[in-house]
Amino acid sequence: MNYPQLDLKKAKGTEVVIHTNLGDLKIKLFDSLTPKTVKNFLELAKKNYYDGVVFHRVINDFMVQGGDPTGTGAGGTSIYGKRFEDEFSDELFNLRGALSMANAGPNTNGSQFFIVQKPSSDYSSRDLESAGWPSEIAKSYAVNGGTPHLDRRHTVFGHLADEASFEVLDKMADVAVDYNDRPYEPIIIESVTISEAKKKKVLKASEDVFRKHEVKIGDIFDAEVVGIQPYGAFVKFGEDDKKGLVHISEIQSGFVKDIHEVAEIGQKLKVQVIDFDEYSGKISLSVRSLEEEPELHKAHRKHFATDNRENIGFESLSKEMATWVKDAESYLQAKD
Repeated sequence: MNYPQLDLKKAKGTEVVIHTNLGDLKIKLFDSLTPKTVKNFLELAKKNYYDGVVFHRVINDFMVQGGDPTGTGAGGTSIYGKRFEDEFSDELFNLRGALSMANAGPNTNGSQFFIVQKPSSDYSSRDLESAGWPSEIAKSYAVNGGTPHLDRRHTVFGHLADEASFEVLDKMADVAVDYNDRPYEPIIIESVTISEAKKKKVLKASEDVFRKHEVKIGDIFDAEVVGIQPYGAFVKFGEDDKKGLVHISEIQSGFVKDIHEVAEIGQKLKVQVIDFDEYSGKISLSVRSLEEEPELHKAHRKHFATDNRENIGFESLSKEMATWVKDAESYLQAKD
């Protein structure tokens, strides 16, 4: 069994930095072990969702929690339009430095997360091994600390990647808090950056896929739904049945329903190429409906217009999206 948290230098995954007013937290994400959770975090970060958000709950010798734009601990939404399921892995644990999803019970993940700060363990290595923890993990808990009682209760999807980040984490945990564990002086997420290596990899993959299928951003096709996943619908399009993905927000904006309520196998759609989805490896498509129903595009326009895709080569897309947003806003104002 491989335990990536015990050797992060060899672990594969996206690297991000959470920039706070107390310092930077460099984090390695576990894309392959928790793909849906990592996608949620990265997509929210790309939309600047976490910028300006505070760590609203800080408990020294335990953890620091943030990710709620309301700052209350009761808010936050996922990219999937609703709470989503846990992704537990036998290879990931709530060791000191773990990045985990906060929740309100099983399968209630949204946008909130916490970082385990506890520098000690309430259990000996022998106790944990006898209770079923792997010996390597039990030893790490005993030596470095953590919260084993949270394993398989909260999805671990990342880990602090360097000593400087642990120093920042301890600084955060040491601030004065009120009776609700809320810092008197706010700890603020200023921004989240994603490694340039990841962006370059995505750009290269997108160019390869577009070249292979002889399509470009803006092309329009008739498509048919051939598969359904919780996050969207797989479709075939073009004369040679190319494969693509239409995200759920492209089909139903506003109050996003379950995908099965708004799409079904065999459903015919008019789609437009807008991107490359690095998680599915498929061409990302939009339901082209601006002229007929601009409201239907509202959710995805909001996403793409705030995602600075010039940084990864989609300059033409960004400009076109900006035009679409302007046209749609004018249309909606005139309609009101």
